[in-house]
Amino acid sequence: MRKTEVISARVTVEVAQAIRAKALANNQTISTWINDVATTVTPNEVSHLAQSVQLPDEVSETYTNVAISMGGSAIVGILAYKGVKGLLLDKKSKNEISYPEAEIEVLSVFIGVAAAIVTGVGIHKFIMPKK
Repeated sequence: MRKTEVISARVTVEVAQAIRAKALANNQTISTWINDVATTVTPNEVSHLAQSVQLPDEVSETYTNVAISMGGSAIVGILAYKGVKGLLLDKKSKNEISYPEAEIEVLSVFIGVAAAIVTGVGIHKFIMPKK
């Protein structure tokens, strides 16, 4: 089975020159340039597709709620990570604890992730409509 096919088209001299010029300007063969033009999605096409796709209100509301949950949990997780790490590094500098920095990093990451998960679930449950 063939992977390519030869096509021909009769165009005006000006169109042929424009195609050659565009292909040359893009460092492409005419075939490659035509393939790119024919298979590339333009911003106008994307905009048209986006306008034609209508999501039910429940779906868009759910996506919004999930995005809010993720954003809030990410912020809390980062703050928890930075806060715990800063606190433990400060205690280490004062010789109040003797954990190596690698253990402080691991502990801070675990606490940050746990805080993010708990916060995300909490926000999501709080803002989801009750059924």
